[in-house]
Amino acid sequence: MPLPLPPCGDRSGTSTYAQDRRGMDAARFKPVDEKLAALRAYRRAKGLCEKCVERWSRDHKCAESVQLLALQEVWELLQINDEEQSAEQEAPAGSIVEGELCALSLAAAQGGRGPKTLKMIGQIQNREVTILVDSGSSHTFVSEQLSKLLSGSSLLQQPVQVAVADGSAIQCNSQFCNLQWSSQGCHFTSTARVLPLVHYDMIVGMDWLESFIPIQIHWKQKWMLIPYEGSFSLLQGIIADVPVGSMVQVCAVLVTESKPVELNVPPELRALLEEFAAMFEARTGLPPSRNCDHTIPLIEGATPVNVRQYRYPPALKDEIERQVAEMLKAGIIQHSISPFSFSVLLVKKKDSTWRFCMDFRHLNAITAKSKYPIPMIDEFLDELGHASWFTSLDLTAGYNQVKFKPGEEYKTAFQTHSGHYEFRMMAFGLSGGPATFQKAMNTTLHPLLRKCV
Repeated sequence: MPLPLPPCGDRSGTSTYAQDRRGMDAARFKPVDEKLAALRAYRRAKGLCEKCVERWSRDHKCAESVQLLALQEVWELLQINDEEQSAEQEAPAGSIVEGELCALSLAAAQGGRGPKTLKMIGQIQNREVTILVDSGSSHTFVSEQLSKLLSGSSLLQQPVQVAVADGSAIQCNSQFCNLQWSSQGCHFTSTARVLPLVHYDMIVGMDWLESFIPIQIHWKQKWMLIPYEGSFSLLQGIIADVPVGSMVQVCAVLVTESKPVELNVPPELRALLEEFAAMFEARTGLPPSRNCDHTIPLIEGATPVNVRQYRYPPALKDEIERQVAEMLKAGIIQHSISPFSFSVLLVKKKDSTWRFCMDFRHLNAITAKSKYPIPMIDEFLDELGHASWFTSLDLTAGYNQVKFKPGEEYKTAFQTHSGHYEFRMMAFGLSGGPATFQKAMNTTLHPLLRKCV
């Protein structure tokens, strides 16, 4: 109910009330935002405050209580006009209205048989048609090819876009209002949109299914029970016949004789490989003792170091066990009772395999450093300045080809979750390793240094 009008009195602003009412009535049927904007503009034009409707000045301050006159204006402005509501008419059932969403399922567009579809045979204007009852489509559609054979189509005032489940859209330009069709003795009337369908003549969507609520549908057995003329009617869909048979698989086994692959090796290189065949064979056992066998001299007063091993998940424990077993078999490590103990590190390679490393930082801290000279890269480049032919030597696990001097092995002991081991050959990570390896190369290639090496 609108608030009652305020009592008459000698208050500033009440003389403009009748004019304010006439300005408000002129904008009565406009949207609320436009009405409020028009009301504020009208008050500014009259020199009134937009909030309290009093005369506005630079030193004006609104009263703490809002005048009843202002509340009356806003109340009437926000009221919904009953006549305007009654003038709105609902759109006819089944017709396309502006902003309506039409959707077509993927099964209807591509001709599939979805889990919630039902295919049956019907008649439209004495023509037999294939009908797909599809709960994934929003409306009822007929194919463009069938529409050319039927009468009663009409053009839409504005084309409607139908969204397909694959992300595309189809434009609908015409429709059939009150299209009569039948199936299995039941007659129906629907509004059908015309689309360029390929696999079905008619798609019956949710607009038709919702008109028969309550409805019973068995999607697996392809039937539905609908209320029809005061009773119930059963519509049976087409059940796809799957032929039952047996499959015979024939396997052919082709037996071929494997022949050794002949490499195209030049005769000179073949003779060299045959002469030094022992050098290219897989190493078994320990390398021979040499004058350059590795030693680990400890500083004065050094005591054995025992480092707690790192924790590893079960998958990495399996990898540690595998690599330890391989090194035991190859003779690289052996079981140990040494007072030294260091931790194992697994470092992932680029090919996703794991490199078995040792954390020898505590051992290196108490090791006397070797002063054997390590060549500089600048010196190498100076020596190669006038050379024309270049080659390189790469040793397989070069560090593992250098033995420890007897009695030095216990200093490299390490722990795993399965035992205590020590290296029998020089391991990676030792501080004196590069110097020992350089000494071994210089001793072996001494006659050729600065000539061709």
